[in-house]
Amino acid sequence: MNLAQKIIQIVLSEGGSLEIKNVSSILDLENKDILSEKENIENLLNLVGMDFIINEKSISIITNKEIAEILSKDEVTELSKPLSESSLQTLSVIIYKTEATKAEIDFIRGVDSSRSLKTLILRGLIEKVESKNKKSYTVSVETLRYLGIKDKAEIENIDEIEKQLQELLSEEN
Repeated sequence: MNLAQKIIQIVLSEGGSLEIKNVSSILDLENKDILSEKENIENLLNLVGMDFIINEKSISIITNKEIAEILSKDEVTELSKPLSESSLQTLSVIIYKTEATKAEIDFIRGVDSSRSLKTLILRGLIEKVESKNKKSYTVSVETLRYLGIKDKAEIENIDEIEKQLQELLSEEN
């Protein structure tokens, strides 16, 4: 069994979604080894009409878009309810800034983002990431699926925008 097959089996055995660090731990590999298998995983899943979504934190195996639309009408309805301008701004920062901290989001927006973060977490649009006494936020795989992308790298100009955000944040210090 090759590495991509093992990853798929492990993720499926855990209900179809699992943190990358857990997959790495089970296989005694590094996160980058798991992430390097994206193309192989995609090819294998395409054979059975399935797909996957991956972000910095998690990997999820999902049904293809056609079936997902049929099965997730309630999800789509929930995600399509209007978000406030504040929540949209906060979500945008998190999409374009990898693992944004609350302080970074507040600085970029110029206002406190606590309420927006709580709303986005409750709606499943973002996830809290805790590591080394640092709390940060990342876009959820459900949001990527709703946006119709498999990887944040597919977002136009993401590297350029993330670089500009880093420059802005470095000016703060």
